[in-house]
Amino acid sequence: MNSLLLLATAKSRRHHLTATPVKYEALASTKATIIFVPEGLDAMQLDTVFSIAKVRKLAIISTSDHCLIVQKCAISITSNPAVDIKISVAAAAATGVSFGSTFRMMIKEVQ
Repeated sequence: MNSLLLLATAKSRRHHLTATPVKYEALASTKATIIFVPEGLDAMQLDTVFSIAKVRKLAIISTSDHCLIVQKCAISITSNPAVDIKISVAAAAATGVSFGSTFRMMIKEVQ
């Protein structure tokens, strides 16, 4: 379990993000507001990340549709062949993440 996560902290309402790579094992002790999950985390790691996100109300973003399908990530962003943004309604609700109406017009919701 030595996977690297990318964490970001939103500074102000405009959401200027500062990203920091962090080892999976150190996630619980960070001050992040957003977790970028790489492909390749196993089920136990995803469960742990999701549990921490639920308690701390953190957004989880991934480039993996698998993470979205198993409802462990609120947002999945892929770019092949075109940019495709999907949200998991269940994962977003569980982590307390909400989206503005303008953003919702550009995405696909997955139940």
